Amino acid sequence: MSEENRVCPYCGGHKDKLELLCYYSNENIMWSDYRHLLPQVAVPSLVQKCPHCGKNYIIKASHVLIKDTADFEFIDPVGWNYFSQSYEDYSKLEKDDVVDYNHRLRILGAFNDEFRRIQNPPVPTEQGLHIFKDNMLHLMEYFSDPLDKAEMYREIGLFEECFKQLDMVDDEGNESKRGYKETIFNFAKQGNVSPFGWRAE
Repeated sequence: MSEENRVCPYCGGHKDKLELLCYYSNENIMWSDYRHLLPQVAVPSLVQKCPHCGKNYIIKASHVLIKDTADFEFIDPVGWNYFSQSYEDYSKLEKDDVVDYNHRLRILGAFNDEFRRIQNPPVPTEQGLHIFKDNMLHLMEYFSDPLDKAEMYREIGLFEECFKQLDMVDDEGNESKRGYKETIFNFAKQGNVSPFGWRAE
């Protein structure tokens, strides 16, 4: 772990332990919101909060080698509150595309874990929905495949945009792609915004 990541760029304060995010998924199932992690995964948070001045900052490396777990504070499990509370600050920070893409995927997954991937979930607040939609629209900029964009539009409830993207999908001769397209279409026709899962190969 680079010592540089432990020093707050705003106040110069030293952070003894960096937040480490713990993820879980069931039986290696893949999800339409790109949730396809191993049964148990721990990764350093790309956004860290300074314990001295309280400001959020981004670590310099997107891949961090964990040599000593005593150097990290485990956040287990990763909750939506962790991401939503830092979202406004995060949006103002300078970051490269790799960091931004990965962090926004984690925000998407955390929202769906909290409000959509479980039975009888709580109802998100208006602010939470705003953060979810804003994050998804930014995340969509990293995708060019209309099938990916269709799924993202579906999850934020923009079904007409979803159908437009599906019309541009070329699935000729690809049964797997056709099946995925049909699932998105059927969910959208039902007004369903929840992610769906399937068994990883």
